[in-house]
Amino acid sequence: MREARLARQWTLAELAERSRISTATLKRVEGGALSASLGAWLAVLERVGLLSRLTELRDPTSKALLDETRTKRSRRKLTTPDLDF
Repeated sequence: MREARLARQWTLAELAERSRISTATLKRVEGGALSASLGAWLAVLERVGLLSRLTELRDPTSKALLDETRTKRSRRKLTTPDLDF
């Protein structure tokens, strides 16, 4: 975030204003603090033009777990319901 801000020659105050967050929050975002809200992170990413790059993130572990879950899921056999009252 900091590199993107500096590449654009923006001050902390300028990026904070453009992102509609406080300077203190922007400092936390640039510092990687988990206490900053997801909305603050997304606002800054959008302002510096990096929001679209989120789709490039891939987590091979999650994909493997998801694939494993999909193959393990057993399908219930459909039986004819007993409609005899």
